[in-house]
Amino acid sequence: LERVSSSRPRFVRALPDPVLSSERVLAALLASETMYLPECGDYMHRVQRDLVPQHRKIVTDWMLEVTEEQECSPQVFLSAVQYLDRVLATLPVQRTQLQLLASACLLLASKLHDPRPLSLLNMVVFTDCSISLHELQAMEMLVLEKLRWELAAPTSAQLLSLLVQRMEHLLSSQVLSIVQRHASTFLALAATEYSFHHVKPSLMVSAAILTAIHGLCPTISSQTGFQNLLCNMTGAALHDLVLLVRQLEVRVAGWITVATGETVRQSDSQKVRHSHTTKQTLLERQETVRQSDSSRERPSQATKQTLMDKQDNTDCGLQKRQKTMMSVAFSGVS
Repeated sequence: LERVSSSRPRFVRALPDPVLSSERVLAALLASETMYLPECGDYMHRVQRDLVPQHRKIVTDWMLEVTEEQECSPQVFLSAVQYLDRVLATLPVQRTQLQLLASACLLLASKLHDPRPLSLLNMVVFTDCSISLHELQAMEMLVLEKLRWELAAPTSAQLLSLLVQRMEHLLSSQVLSIVQRHASTFLALAATEYSFHHVKPSLMVSAAILTAIHGLCPTISSQTGFQNLLCNMTGAALHDLVLLVRQLEVRVAGWITVATGETVRQSDSQKVRHSHTTKQTLLERQETVRQSDSSRERPSQATKQTLMDKQDNTDCGLQKRQKTMMSVAFSGVS
């Protein structure tokens, strides 16, 4: 995977084009977004027989990981998920073919939005070689057939930049940059949730912007009337926007909890590794002390043996001296 990622040059964002930020472009995107929604609202229960929402969650998480690993354009992931939902709304798919379908959607989206599209060989590698090049090419043609070759559907990433630009007179550029970054993250994570798959991109973007603003300052969204402003720009109903914001805030809280749990688990794992290292160090130190004590005992035993030898020698000398004195005494008496 590292070899594949290193072979792609780093993605460089293009400078904003004022022509693409005009009111005419925004109006055209808002008018066409409903044309590309999934034909069936709850396709998991009405169309699919072998899939459940959790299968979609798993494969979209994998798609997000691939696009982040390859540093793709932000629109690649959102468009690929949109293609996936549109196909699943019309075509029953076996769970064993779901990753193949997702790979084909990623390829088509990268060819449309990314100046460095993903290659067939890389996609095969990303699936752990569970699919073949021929199967992937055939699935691409099937997706194009089901989508009627209509790939240029509006995405929430396009609408996000347009709506944020129209709020420059209300917030500073620094705050808007943070809001756009947070909202972009919320949109990517929301795309992995089946409960948001049928929501219009403009409504989803508005909810993401309000959630990001509310996260920075809990009271600013109600005081400055951002809800009415976004409803006027997108034509969304205020009731629908408020309801969606509540649902998205609940999801955001869940994502934060999961991310915090992962951080805590990683920290606990590091602490466990550190405790194991500390324990091993203490054991090694105890072994060193034991060996040192043992080495000290060996010289003491040798010293004791030397003293005993000296004592024996001294005793032998005294005995010899006593014998000599006794022999001299006996010779004098005689």
